Amino acid sequence: MSFEIHGAASEELTFNGLAGLHVLQFMWRSKIEIPTIICTSHENYSDPRFGTINGLDELTAYVHRVFGPTVLGCVLMTADEQAWNNDLTRLLEDAPI
Repeated sequence: MSFEIHGAASEELTFNGLAGLHVLQFMWRSKIEIPTIICTSHENYSDPRFGTINGLDELTAYVHRVFGPTVLGCVLMTADEQAWNNDLTRLLEDAPI
């Protein structure tokens, strides 16, 4: 999920590609333990609070290290719907829920 960010000096809108990590952080702090799969169309991330993350493998390692087993995995959603659908199906089938 990407959240809109309104520019302080203008009405220009930008989007925070790391907004989903902010949601996970809120869930972790609130002790909300709902199994979660990250579906993203972003391959690289940069944010002052999270640093730089390059690629899906690095994102997956990061969320597992920081948020633990609540995050079941990450799926890169691309134009190749069959590929990400297969990845999502695999995560759901392997989920301990």
